[in-house]
Amino acid sequence: MFDIQFLDKNNERKYCWQTSWGLSIRSIGVMVMVHGDNKGLVLPPKLAKVQVVIVPILFKGTEEVVANKAKELEEVLLKAGIRVKVDDRENHTPGWKYNYWELKGVPLRIEIGPKDLGKGEVRAVIRHNGEKFQMKWDGLAEKVINFLDLLCKVLKVNEVLETIQKDMFVKAKEKRDSKLKTASNWETFMKYLNEGCMVLTPW
Repeated sequence: MFDIQFLDKNNERKYCWQTSWGLSIRSIGVMVMVHGDNKGLVLPPKLAKVQVVIVPILFKGTEEVVANKAKELEEVLLKAGIRVKVDDRENHTPGWKYNYWELKGVPLRIEIGPKDLGKGEVRAVIRHNGEKFQMKWDGLAEKVINFLDLLCKVLKVNEVLETIQKDMFVKAKEKRDSKLKTASNWETFMKYLNEGCMVLTPW
């Protein structure tokens, strides 16, 4: 169908037999195409280099306390085996950082500001669907935190990441299945192919 030809040993023009084997780096391209959106990458939590990014919202007079709380939360999540990063760069606004990490595809963003701390909460934003919700931060604001309380907070984050993983898989599978067609003759094969579908067909 691509009209790829070659000259054989008799100097005659012949068509190639083409095939494709193996799972390679092309799987990264597939992941980008299947999950990505107009904001950038959307990475499944199990594959993301950074699973959670913490963005402190710094206002004059509260910078130190908010930054300290962000670091405390980072330490808790790191101890639980979660790949987390605090974006404490001072030369960018919180909005710029949101866009930056959305482009990178980080599955979960946690925002911490003075108002959130006052309520004992943080704002969490899920990358793949944009869902926003508040998470209680009960004992984490204290200098000495009960280990079990910490464990509960960490488990909640792990549950969110697991939910994201499952939701992304279901969404991708539904998208794939909607484009998957079966053809038993050349005409049907070409029809579906030209419609941008993936076609299952006998050899």
